[in-house]
Amino acid sequence: MEAVESATWNAPVLAMRGLTVFPHMNLTFDMERKISVAALERAMETDQNIFLVTQREIGVEVPGEKDLYEIGTLAHVTQVLRLSPTAVRVMIEGRGRARLRRLWQTDPFLQAHVEELPETSMSEAFRNSPRTEALLRQTMALFAEYAELSGNVPDEVTSTVMDCKDPGYLADFIAQNIAMRHDDKQSILEELAPFPRLRHCL
Repeated sequence: MEAVESATWNAPVLAMRGLTVFPHMNLTFDMERKISVAALERAMETDQNIFLVTQREIGVEVPGEKDLYEIGTLAHVTQVLRLSPTAVRVMIEGRGRARLRRLWQTDPFLQAHVEELPETSMSEAFRNSPRTEALLRQTMALFAEYAELSGNVPDEVTSTVMDCKDPGYLADFIAQNIAMRHDDKQSILEELAPFPRLRHCL
C-alpha cells in the first residue's frame, strides 16, 4: 500500500461476496473472479496488503463504489495457492478496520483510497468494571448455549471465547466464527467502540 496522506492508503481491493473479514482473524477462502485474482496479484507484487470489503448484493459481478459497504478490513496476504488456471485459495490475516474513501479504479482490478480507523480504546478502569465483567459473563453463557444447540462449534473456538477478556476482540471473534447474516456482521465491523460492539453480538 502506498501512503497517500496521513492515515490514508492506496490499496488493491477484494470485494467479498457473502463474507465479512474481521481484524486479527486468520481466514482461508477460495476465489476465481478475475478482478479479485488481479487485485490479489497486485497485492503480492507490492507489500501483500489488501483491503477487504463486503458487497451489498452478492449478485453484482463488477461492483462500483455504491455496491460496497464503506467499512472493511485492511489485511495481509500470508499464503496463496493456485487451484486451477482461474481459481486461487488465499490465506489472509486481518490487521485493522478501515473506511473506503474513494474507489478510483475498477479495471483490471479494484483499487481505492482507504483510511485506517483506530479502535476506540477502553480505560483500564472500565475494562475491569463490574459492568464489563457482567457483559463478558453474559456473552460466554449465551455462546455456550449456542455451541451446545448448534453442535458444530469447534472446541478451540469455544475455548477462545471462554478465555477471552477483551470485549472488542471477543465481539470480532464471535462474529467471525458463527453463522450470522452478513449485514449483522457488517454492523459489528462498523462499531469501533469495544463495549457496544460486544453488545451487538448478544
